[in-house]
Amino acid sequence: MSKKMKKFLDVGCGYGPIGLSLVKAYGAQATMVDINNRALDLAQQNAVKNNVQATIFQSNIYEQVEGSIRSCHFESAHSCRQAGRS
Repeated sequence: MSKKMKKFLDVGCGYGPIGLSLVKAYGAQATMVDINNRALDLAQQNAVKNNVQATIFQSNIYEQVEGSIRSCHFESAHSCRQAGRS
């Protein structure tokens, strides 16, 4: 990630290791989404534990993010597929 990057979208963020690490390392603004509410709870807890702020919410891929994408220009999007998940 470039030091100049200001905003990014983490799709399928899980418990937040990548998104929260990038916020902490680069000071970027993160929007992090996942379909799994348990994973989102863990991501919120990890953000608090690491003193990191991010927008974290439930979405099935881009379902709830679409409006945000239109009103904001993300400079990067990140998505990971877990083994066995389609």
